[in-house]
Order: sequence, then structure tokens, then C-alpha cells
Amino acid sequence: MRAVDPEQPVSQIRTMEQVLGESLAQRKFSLVLIGIFAALSVLLAAIGVAGVMAFLVAHARKKWAFAWRSARNTRDVFGLVLGQGLRMALLGLLIGLAGAFGLTRLLSGMLFGVKPSDPLTFALVSAFLIGVALVACWLPARAATRVDPIVALRYE
Repeated sequence: MRAVDPEQPVSQIRTMEQVLGESLAQRKFSLVLIGIFAALSVLLAAIGVAGVMAFLVAHARKKWAFAWRSARNTRDVFGLVLGQGLRMALLGLLIGLAGAFGLTRLLSGMLFGVKPSDPLTFALVSAFLIGVALVACWLPARAATRVDPIVALRYE
């Protein structure tokens, strides 16, 4: 600077990386915060799905048909519980996709490099959420396979 114009005052000397880092600090913080809240919401959703499925398994345990199925084949019971959880997850996913498509106009100003109705993004998020729901249903389904038919019939 002094070689170009020695009369200009020089203050706050920083590299371009520092200037860029300071200008993006607020966005980085917001993205980290959104990521943390997204992870917590997925965890809460998984706990909720697992809780509902555990309740349904405990309720179905008292039914005679469930005890008969568990006496017949544990794979059938496992598939029954996972299928029921998958049906609920798909219904929730359809409702969520409808809401997401409805809100794309609102969020279009916040998206950079992604179209508001990007099919790849919707497909990947949908697959991830179905995967989370299946993992959440796995523990109650496994517990349902361990139900002793005699104990289940005693509840009747």
C-alpha cells in the first residue's frame, strides 16, 4: 500500500480468507444450528415411531391371533410388525411430501444450487426417513418375535 500511495492510512490488515471467513461466520453458525436441530428431530421421530410400535406390539400381544402367529413362525410376526410400521411411515411420508411441495415457494429464496422441487433431494430424504422408520420398528418387531404364546394367551 505504501508503494502505491504512502498517504493512505492502513488499518485492519487481514487476509482475504479472514475477510471471507468473517462474512460467512453467521451463515456457518446458522447451518450448524439447523443441522443440530434436524438431527434432534430425526432422533425424536425415531423414538416416537419406536414407542408407537412398542405400544402396538404390547397391545397385539394380548390378542389370541397374535399369539397363534407367534407360535407358527417368528419371521411372520417380524414381517407383520415391520409392515405395519412401514405402512405408517409411508403414510407420514406422503403427508410430509405434500406439505414439502406446498412450501417450496416459501423456501425457494433460501436454496442455493438446488431447485425447490429437486427430485433427487426429495428421493434421498424420503429414503433416509423410511430407513430411520424401519430401524425404529426393528426393536419392537424383535421383541414381538420373543413373545411366548402361552404367556400371551394367559393375558386373555
